[in-house]
Amino acid sequence: MMNDKLKTGLVEMILAMVLSGFIGLFVFESGQDPYTVVFFRCVLGAVFLGLYCWWRGLLTAKTLLNKSMLYVLFGSAALVANWIFLFTSFSYASISVSTVTYHFQPFFLLILNAVIFRERLKLGKAVWMILAFIGLLLIVELDISQISLSNDEFIGMLMALAAGFLYAVATLVVKKVKNLKSELVAFVQISMGVLYLWPFVEFGNLDINSYQWMHILALGFLNTFVMYIIMYRAFAKLDVSIISVLVFIYPVVAIMVDYVFYAQNLSLTQIGGIILVLLAALLVNVGDKILNRFTSQTKPTQLSDK
Repeated sequence: MMNDKLKTGLVEMILAMVLSGFIGLFVFESGQDPYTVVFFRCVLGAVFLGLYCWWRGLLTAKTLLNKSMLYVLFGSAALVANWIFLFTSFSYASISVSTVTYHFQPFFLLILNAVIFRERLKLGKAVWMILAFIGLLLIVELDISQISLSNDEFIGMLMALAAGFLYAVATLVVKKVKNLKSELVAFVQISMGVLYLWPFVEFGNLDINSYQWMHILALGFLNTFVMYIIMYRAFAKLDVSIISVLVFIYPVVAIMVDYVFYAQNLSLTQIGGIILVLLAALLVNVGDKILNRFTSQTKPTQLSDK
C-alpha cells in the first residue's frame, strides 16, 4: 500500500506541474518580453512568500543564517540561470527543438543523483521516464529532418541543454536542504531572482495595462507563491526517479491549455503523446509492482528434492 507521505507528495507534484502548464498562457497574455515578465513574477512571488514566511515566523536570524542557506543561494543561482538560458534558446532554435532539448533535464537529474548521492538508478523508473520522453516527442511533433544544425540552431540546443542541466542541479539542491521549510527556500530563491534579473529589464520602455497586470499577478501568486511551495514540499517527499517522470505532465498541460484557450487543434500524434506521458506518470508509481508480479508468476518453479 502507498504510504501517506508518498500520496501527499504525488498530489503536490502533480498539482505543481498542472499549474506550470498555465505559465505560457499568463506570459503570452501579459504581452511582455520573457525577462520583464519573469522579473515581475519574482517580485510579486517574493512579496507573497515573504509575507507568508513572516506570518509563519520563519524570517529569523537563526534560519536565515543557517549553514544550509549556502545551498539555497547556490540553487537560486542555478534556477535563475536556467530561466535565462531557456528563454535565450528560443531566440536561436525553434520552441519545439528547445522544449525537447530542455526536457533532457530528468535524465540529468537521475545521473547527478546517482553520482552525487550514490543512489542506485532503478531500471523500471528509467523505462517509464523514457516512455514519457517519447510521449513528449510526439506532443511537440518534432521533425528531426527539419533540424538544420546550423550555428544558431546548435547554439539554441546547447542553451536549452544547459538550462535543463541547471534545473536538475536546482532540484537536487532543494532535496539536499532538509532542515529548512520549503516556503523559506522558495522565498530566498525567488528573491535572488529579482536581483539576478534586474539588469535585463528595460524599465524606461514598460507599457503594461490592467489586463496584462492581472496575468502577471497570476504568475506571481499561482505560479510562484503557490506552485513553488507545493513543488518544493513534493521534492522532499518523492524519490528523484518519480520526480523525473512527473515533470513531463507540465508539457501535457501546456498543450491542453493551448487547445482550450487558443483553439489549437490536437493531432492524433499529439493525443498519442499525451496518453504515453499520462501512462508513464501512472506506471512510475504502480508499474514496478505490476512487473514484479508478472515476473514472479512467469518465473519457473523449482522442484524440491525429496
